[in-house]
Formats: sequence, structure tokens, C-alpha cells
Amino acid sequence: MTSIVGGRRRDSALSSDLFPRPRGGVCQAAYAANTGQPGSAPLQPGWLGALQRFWYYYKEIIQRAALTLGLLVVIRCGSFIPVPGVDLAAVPAAAAATAGERLIKALYGQAQDIPASLFDLGISPFVNASIVMAIALVLPQEVSTLPGMGWLARLRDARKEGRTGEAVINSASHTLALGFAVYAALVRALDLEPCALAGTGGLTGFVPLTMLALVAGACCIHMCASTITAFGLGNGSSLVICAGIITEYANTLHTVLAALDTALLAPGRLLAVLGGYLALVLGCVWLATSELRLPVVQYAASAPPPPDAAKSPGLGGLQELIAQARLLGQRKSAERAALSSRGGAAATPGAAGGAGGAAAGAAGAVGAVGAGGAVGSGVSPSSEYFPLQLNSSGMMSIVLAGAAYFGFLPKLMELSTGDPAIAAAVAAAQLSPLGLAGYGLTVFALEFLPLGGVNPKEMAEYFNTMNVGLRGVIPGEPTERELRTKLLQCKFWGGACLCVLAVAAQLYDMACVQALGTSLGTTSLLIIVGAVLQTARQVEGLLEGPKLQRKLDQERAAIQSLSLL
Repeated sequence: MTSIVGGRRRDSALSSDLFPRPRGGVCQAAYAANTGQPGSAPLQPGWLGALQRFWYYYKEIIQRAALTLGLLVVIRCGSFIPVPGVDLAAVPAAAAATAGERLIKALYGQAQDIPASLFDLGISPFVNASIVMAIALVLPQEVSTLPGMGWLARLRDARKEGRTGEAVINSASHTLALGFAVYAALVRALDLEPCALAGTGGLTGFVPLTMLALVAGACCIHMCASTITAFGLGNGSSLVICAGIITEYANTLHTVLAALDTALLAPGRLLAVLGGYLALVLGCVWLATSELRLPVVQYAASAPPPPDAAKSPGLGGLQELIAQARLLGQRKSAERAALSSRGGAAATPGAAGGAGGAAAGAAGAVGAVGAGGAVGSGVSPSSEYFPLQLNSSGMMSIVLAGAAYFGFLPKLMELSTGDPAIAAAVAAAQLSPLGLAGYGLTVFALEFLPLGGVNPKEMAEYFNTMNVGLRGVIPGEPTERELRTKLLQCKFWGGACLCVLAVAAQLYDMACVQALGTSLGTTSLLIIVGAVLQTARQVEGLLEGPKLQRKLDQERAAIQSLSLL
């Protein structure tokens, strides 16, 4: 088969043996143009050819989806593997968990299907390490001058070193996560020691082996999540968290349906419940898709080189075709934004989506500017912008705030005072208007943690490389400062909207408890919707590649048919 990589043609000798091409140059090119395949490797007609063409164009997406589903199945199956050497029947049943405790278990991806699972730790060590590293990087610069805090200055410098610095930060985060994993495994092993089937003494006793098994389980989950992030669909950690929340949410829906069977609701009240549910979901979708568009200008743009008549008849046309096909693909990727923009085509973030796709978004926006300058005397103002997402971290702030505010805070009060009544009083106060205001402020504050998104320094350097800049802003450090200012504005307004959405979800659940006798788990629903939207953006960006490849193959086949006449 034939594919285009960086504008070059690559033929597979195996494909020519498996799929013999029809004889006759013009007929062959016409057949290829009709089927949308490269002229060098036409496929068989019929349903088998349709399947081959589908695999040819969408192979990458299918492989990514299969890898993602497979690894999520591995994580789910691992939740049913018991810890070696533990008598599950002797493990005491867990007490009824509060909403905050259930959210903590979902956040950490901790197994809840059997009393003592190999995946009991979930991804909690790596989540804790990421939170600690994010907080450390936003501490005042004076903290790094204190004795023993030199490592913090090194991490601050590494954040400005691109990929090399990112590797340094990841190494420090993994080392810290290993420490969290060993500590959590030790605590869990000591809890399970009375239920051990074998002896407990020595280096080969129950506690060391259980610690090793639990740490290995946490590392396995982290490896699966990292593989999904790198080679699958969506963010691996978010999908692991979302899978745990879906498991919990399924039980919640079962309880809600049972309550609806026994409750006598007036039609108006039922419509109000459904309307509020839908309004919260639409608010989540709006927040996840809102963006700030910064106008940009192209400093240097040149049209693609015209075909050289002295060369081969198809060579220059193919070069021009590749440039035009790329432009067409960029315009096709902008059709979504064109529906809401005034005056025509607009560039979109495009390729990657989510918090980690900022660089690809810059490439999509900058590419649209350069292509516009290539095909005409100027670009319409609506097509020249660089998009910044209003909410770059998704629903992660709600997850962290819910776990910390409703889960950790009551437990911390109980551990510090030793009185469960104080913890119960704190939990009751959290549902008061003042307590909900504190929860909203927690969500708002967590939005400012550097858990991903656009790096202003890297984006300013990328703009310089592509000869693109913000309109009315000098390239270099002024551009970096402007990007940082706009990012802070996005975080402020995005955090404010997310704060309102989180508090509204809590109020809605409290109203459902009064009306139905049970909560609908609206916060869990918002987290699920956010993860689905983040994955959908990446899939949408990946679909642009096959569209461009198909158009390129059709145009190349048409050029070959004309050259053979």
C-alpha cells in the first residue's frame, strides 16, 4: 500500500503481491480515483475492499481504541485478583462509606470489588505525587532559598528546559510516588496481617511480600495509564478514575431507579428533576468547549512553489497538491468553529485535545494562518486566532476538591482530635451554605494548579519558529507575558464557572435527597462527562488525518489519470 509521510510516498512491496493491480494506466488511475485509494495500490472491490479501505484509513484510531479498551479491561480484571496469602473471609467488612470516601476510592482507582485486591492502592501514589509536585512548583521563589530546599530551585529551572526538564520532573515525581506507594502498602499490609494464612516473621513473611505485591499492582496500573496516554485514546489517569466512578455510579443509578419505583412524584416535580439534571450536563459541556481566541498574524508566508513545466508532468503538480491538500485538511478541521464564528472558516485546536494538546492546538491555529497567506492576499480576521481553553484541566479540580474537602477533611479532624463526633459535625457543616462556599473556593483554588495546559514560554518559542505572533504584541518576552496573562484570565473565569457548577451539583443532589430520598450522584456524572469530552476531542482530531489522506489519494489518482491521457 501507499501512504504519505511528510509529503513523501512510501510503497509496500507486500501489498503489490497480495492485491494485483488492474492493467492499463488510465483505467487503473480511474479505478483508484473512484475508490479513493492511491493509484499504486488499488484494493479489491466489494465488501472486502470496503473493509480493506476502512482499515487502511482508520488503522491508527482502531489500534488506539483497541489498546485503550484492552488496558482498561486489564485494570478491571486486576481488581478481582486477591492479595496472595490473605483469607478473604476473615477480612472485616468495610463500614458504610460516605460520599467523600467513595469519591476518594474512585479518585485513586482503588478496587472495591473484593476485600483485599492486588490493585488496592490504585493510582493513589502517583496522584499524590502529582499533587505534591504541582503545589511545590507554585510555591514562592523565596522557599527555594531555605536550607534543604535546593531541589525545588532545580525543579523550577527544569520546567523551563523543555523535554529535558520534563524528564527531570517526571523522574522526581516517580521517585516521590514510589515513596507514597511503599508507605501505603506498609499500612495496608499491617491491616491485613491478622488475616494472613501463613507466618508473619522474617524478610519472606507476610508483610514484606504483601508490600511488594501491592506496590507492583500500583505500578502496573500506572504503566497501563501511561501507555493509554501515550499510545491510546484520552488521558490514561483520567480514564482510570472515570472507570472507578462509573462502577460506583452504576450502583447509584440502581438505587435511584428503585427509589423512583416506590416514590410518588408529581409530573411537574419529575420534570424539574430531569430539567435540572440536563441543565447541569449542558453546563459541563459548555464549560469544556469554551475557549478564548487570541488574534495572531503571520510575519512571513509564501505560496507553495508552482509546478515546474520542465520537470516530470506529475511532479510539480503533486507538490502543489500536497500543499493544497494540507490546507484543505486544516480548513476541514475548522468547520466546527465556523458554525459559531462570523464570516467563514476558523482554525481549531485540532489535533490533540485536552490539557495536553496545547502544542497541537497551536500548530492547527498557526497552520491556518500560514495557509491563508499562501492562497490569497490576506486572511480573514475570523481565521487568525490561537485558542486557549477556558477550562484546561477538565473536571479534575472537582475530583480533587471533592476528595479533599468531603473525604480527607473529616478524617483529618477525627485523627487529630480522636473524637468521631467532631468529624460528624464537620461533615454536617460542609453541607451548610458556608460549607458549600468553602467547597466552591476549594474548586476555584485548585484550578490554578499547573496540572497541564499551555506553557507560555514554549508557545512563545513555537510562535517564533513558525514566524507567527500575537496581533499587537512584540515577539519574544512580551508575547510570553501576554500569553501568561491570558492564561491567568482563563483560569480565573474558568475556575469561577467550575466553582458555580460544582456548588450547583451539590445543591441539586441535596434537593434530590429531599424529593427522592437518594442522591443522583451529579458530581460523578460531571466527572464522567468531562472525561468523555476530553477523549472525544482527541478522537475528532485523529479523524482529520484519514480525511486528509483520502482527499490526497483521490487528487493524486486524478493527476495520474490526466498524465496518462
